[in-house]
Amino acid sequence: MLAAARSGSGLGSLEYEDGVLQVPIGSRPGWIRPFEDPFYVRVHVQLLANVQPDEKFLARMHEVNGCLPMVRVIYRNGSVFLGVDFPAVPFRPEHLTQAVTAIAQLADAVLKDIRAPGDDAAATVVN
Repeated sequence: MLAAARSGSGLGSLEYEDGVLQVPIGSRPGWIRPFEDPFYVRVHVQLLANVQPDEKFLARMHEVNGCLPMVRVIYRNGSVFLGVDFPAVPFRPEHLTQAVTAIAQLADAVLKDIRAPGDDAAATVVN
């Protein structure tokens, strides 16, 4: 996975830290994280921090997810992420490239879609 990320990113100095690889995805820091049982890889970027979700926010998030073919908006512990999961076995470098490309292309639009007018002070945008 490290070799595929280095090749796809053009960066030769990528390293794992605690099983997670940090890579630039578009204008944001991103992470590539393998999981076990089932064995899959998640590629994600953080869009928002310090989120206090209400029912309207969660409804918007689910509505956006319903329109996305490959990526998913994920809420966890006050943060909102945009991520793609794909099978790790057999590992295919093109899956990693497709995941990174999809997130980079969609992150700004998804962020705009999940934030309602007036949400500016409600959460911190992560770039």
